[in-house]
This record gives sequence, C-alpha cells and structure tokens, in this order.
Amino acid sequence: MAANRFLLRWTRPVNELQQLATTLVTRYRDAIATLAQAPAQDTGAIWHAVQQLAKAEADVFTRTIEAVLPSVASSSDPAVRKASVEAKTQLKAVFGELTANVAVAERLQVLLDQWRQLGASVNLDEQDHRYVVRLVRECERAGSMLTPADRDALQKLRQRETELCATIEQTINEEDSTVRFTAAQLEGVPAGVLAGWDRDDKTDEYVLSLKAPSVVPVLTSCHVAETRKTMEQRRNQRCLENYPRKKHHADVMIDGRMCENADAALDFLQGIANRLLPAAVQQKEGLLAFKRTQEPQATTLEAWDLAYFQKLQLSRDECWHPEVRCFAVHDDSTDELLGHFFLDMHSRPGKYGHQCVMPIRPSCVRDGQQQTPIVAMIANFPRNTADQPALLRHSQVTTFFHEFGHVCHGVCTSSKYARFAWAWSIVPYPAGVEYDYLEVPSMMFENWTWDASVLRKLSCHFKTLAPLPDDAVERLIASRFHNKAWGELRYLYMAMADLRVHMKESDQPASVHTQSDFADPLQVYNELRLKYALLPAEPDANPWTAWYHPVMGYDAGYYSYAWSEAVATDLLQTFKERAGGSLLVPEQGAEIRRHILAPGATVDGKTMVKQYLGREPNFEPFVARMCE
Repeated sequence: MAANRFLLRWTRPVNELQQLATTLVTRYRDAIATLAQAPAQDTGAIWHAVQQLAKAEADVFTRTIEAVLPSVASSSDPAVRKASVEAKTQLKAVFGELTANVAVAERLQVLLDQWRQLGASVNLDEQDHRYVVRLVRECERAGSMLTPADRDALQKLRQRETELCATIEQTINEEDSTVRFTAAQLEGVPAGVLAGWDRDDKTDEYVLSLKAPSVVPVLTSCHVAETRKTMEQRRNQRCLENYPRKKHHADVMIDGRMCENADAALDFLQGIANRLLPAAVQQKEGLLAFKRTQEPQATTLEAWDLAYFQKLQLSRDECWHPEVRCFAVHDDSTDELLGHFFLDMHSRPGKYGHQCVMPIRPSCVRDGQQQTPIVAMIANFPRNTADQPALLRHSQVTTFFHEFGHVCHGVCTSSKYARFAWAWSIVPYPAGVEYDYLEVPSMMFENWTWDASVLRKLSCHFKTLAPLPDDAVERLIASRFHNKAWGELRYLYMAMADLRVHMKESDQPASVHTQSDFADPLQVYNELRLKYALLPAEPDANPWTAWYHPVMGYDAGYYSYAWSEAVATDLLQTFKERAGGSLLVPEQGAEIRRHILAPGATVDGKTMVKQYLGREPNFEPFVARMCE
C-alpha cells in the first residue's frame, strides 16, 4: 500500500520485499564501486564520487524504512516479517561494505589530506568536511588499517554478529508466551487495568503477556508476592534460545562519542554507583502518521470530497494500520513544514514489544531539494475498554514524554547529508548522533511530567473532568526520587555488565578468538546485580536472552542512558534558571531546539551541550537529587 504523500509503501508481499532489498543493495554497492574505482590521486574525481555516494545514501536511507518497518510494526504476516528481518540484515551488511573497502578508505584519506594542506582555500561548508571526516573515522573503525587476514576475519565476525542480532531482535518481537492468574492472584491491580486484559471464559483466568503493558501493573500494583515473583521470573525466562556471541569492541563502539572510551564510561558508571550505594542500602532497608488512487480519472476535489478522502487517506494510505495517526509539524513563527510524525500506540502480534521512535525518512538534501524528516513512535500503551478510555499511569505518561523527546529531536533536525539525520540502529543504515547523546533530549523531556503546572494541564478525572487535586500533585512529585538511588543502581549494574562483557582484552588476532577468551556474561551480570542492586541471582533465568539493547546497537553503549540523563539534568537546571523556574517559557524552548535538537549529527554532541550551557556539563545535580 503506497503512502500517497510520502511515496513510501509500508508493507508488500515477500517477493516484492526481497526485490526491494536487492534494488537498494545494488544501488548502494554501485556507489561504493564508483568511489573505489576513482583515480587514486585525483581529488576532483574522488570528491565527485563522494557526492554521488551521498546522493545514493539519501535515496537508499530514505527507502530503507520500506524494507525494515514490516518487521517492527506494519505487517501482521510472519513470512513478511521474516523477509523484512532478512532484508535489514542484507542492507546492514552492504552499508558495512563501504567502510571495509580499502580502496575507499585510501581515496577518502587522500581527499582529506589535501583539504588539510589547502586549509581555508578549500571551498567547503562545514557539513562537507564533517561528512568526509566521519567516513574516514568509520573506515578506521571497520579495520581499514588491519592486515588483509585480520580485516577479513573482522568482516566475517561483523557479518555473523549482524545475522545473530537480527535473529535475536526478531525472536524477541515474535515472543508471545503468556502467564495465567486468577482474580485473587491479581489482588491490588486496578480494575481498569484488569478490564483491558484477555480473560479465558472457561477457566475465568486472566491471560497476560510477558510484555510491559502486563508486567508493569503486576509488579507495581499486585498485593500477592507470589504473583509478582512468578511474573518477574517468567519475563526473565523469555527467549532463552537467544545467547549473544560477543567480541571485544567496547572501545571501538564508543570511539567518537561524547564519552570517548570504555574506561571512561565504566568510571562514570562506577563513580555514580559508588556514590549511590550507601543511599541505596538505606532505601532498601526502608523499602523496594488520494482520491486518484480510488478514482483514476478524477481532475478535481469538491468540497464534499474533503472530509471523506482525508479520513480514507489517513486510515488506509498514509498509515500502516488503522490505529496509526499521522501529524504534520510546522514552525509556529514561519509556518515552514518541519516534518511529520506517526503515533502507533498499541500492541499487535509480532510488533516491536517495547517503546521506541523509529526513523521513517531522513532529513537530507535529495534530488536538489531539502527532504523533511518523518519519524514514528512505536508504543505499547493500553487501548480503550468498553467502559472507559485508556487511562495512562503516570509512569506511562513519562514514557510517552521520553519517546516524544525523540520525536521532537527527529522532526526538528535539519541536515544536508542523510548520515547526519536523526537515526539509531533500529534501521540498518549508519546515521545519527553519538549514542551517548541520543537520549539527552528524551531524558530532558521526561522532566515535564514531574512539574506541577504541567501535571495540572495534562490531568483530569475522566468522568467529571475535575483537576488532579493539589495534594495529589504534591505527593506524586515528592515520590519521584523515593528509593531512586537504589533504583538507579539496578540500571547501572546492567550498564556495567554490558561494558564488562565487551572489554575482554586479548593479544590474539580476531581470527583465532575462541569462546574461552570471553567472560561468562551471566556470571558477570549476576555478580554486579548482587554488588550494586543488592539482589541475588534468579535461578533458571538469563536476563541477557530477552534484552533488546545489546543486539540493537547499544552493545558497550547501555551506559548512554545514565550519561545522557546526567547531561539532561544539567541542561534542565540551566533551562529553569534562565526561565525563572518555569518549564513553560517558549523562548527557552526555542533555545533548546536551536542548540540541542536542530543540528542533529552535523555538530558533535559535546559541542551542542557546551554551546547551550556555555561551559562543560556538570554531573553533580544528577547524583545529588537521588541521594536526598
């Protein structure tokens, strides 16, 4: 089905999806060959080939979503989803061919060296220079400086890693196991939540999935400890067939990010963890997104056509599912179209089981025109029931604001090159900001849901429309950092485990690594869990097997959430100081958009933060507020 405005198809039969993947792979591979075959010392020819590569990236990155989205949200057919995963793997592999190509690396280095010699006399804008610098850096990371044997071994490892990660990711998406509880076993779970869950008419038991919309209410509200225990154990026993293969690359993954290296990331995590541990001990003790498609001969749209075709387009044409909605975003002062976003808010079989924002179309210059970005929030919030609308818990509202921070970042980004558009590894192409900057806007935006004036605007009783009482607002805000040090440590130990299993050093080349060269990830996880979360290991459980992040680009990068939150806390404090304590000052919001959102990856994350703050970031406010 074609999306009329965006010229994108959200899903297609397996054979057409395979053909699309082949077309995109061939287009990109041709651009690689053009660059690799450019005369080795002819910088004019090399630069022309680089510009052709950028044009190919704008085209291929834009259409990649048509191959990837079916596996995440747009297809209910398992065969199509499987073909989509295979297409994503093919595309990720060909994107890797660019930076692994020695001839490409050599020509890029020749071009960069000449630019450096000529200095200011080279007529380039900042993004031209940054594009070539990034390509050179990625060639180095891909092994262009290695011996042919080691480079070949590394490429084989990376291809195998890509295949495994895609398999694990889709296994988690397809996982549909359930657990059953009686009403008595779910004592304490709000009636409105229970009404939204499936119930077996024969046994009168509630049938719960092991995904967040079911897990969170049980773990937070159920009075029956045995029920909470069963839910916690069963969710950590999902997808045990997933067992991630690892290699040492933490420093490789972190190179070029704000944090710079794995040791700095680990020091950051441990420093915070050690600061929080005493408070955690105390807290433990206290408690735990046309008409011609329908009428090909039509030449006009009449007034009586408008509402009909708008609804038809929205429900059929522009979105991949009837529940999905599309929104256009315009600049309030100029009415310039900035981009679009989709909201895909509810669970479906085979859909991505967590919450995320997915790049749909990158911001870039394509065919001589600036292409506006499109993103989609993929969520799993509750649906309306027969008796009441979907009522979100405060934690779900906070999750929405977090993800909408990514939406704002994606829609507000304006870049010349597709590589500098907002993106992350849920799409296979290499683009986006540093991973330890990616979460900064979203982490900052979460804070709006903890502000009294914002809460009063957001909330009311769903029947009487009465506002949330002041004392309830105050109690909610006061609860934010209750047991937070201990709760943060339960994240930090996972981030440290992610780093430790990717920090094994070896003098042996990649071609001779064996399984014994690596630490046992479960042992590492459980040791850190006991030390920092103050919780023993769970028997017959392996949390690694259903953990999305290590196989979706966050390998040696899970620390980024804490790093980003620390930076976001400093940005927030500065925002409030400049806004007189308010979070509802448009002029200050415009400054965040200008400095933190709009540049995308055209500027280093460190530079964006320093430009807004006027100084280096300070992590102390992040730690201090959790120890109060």
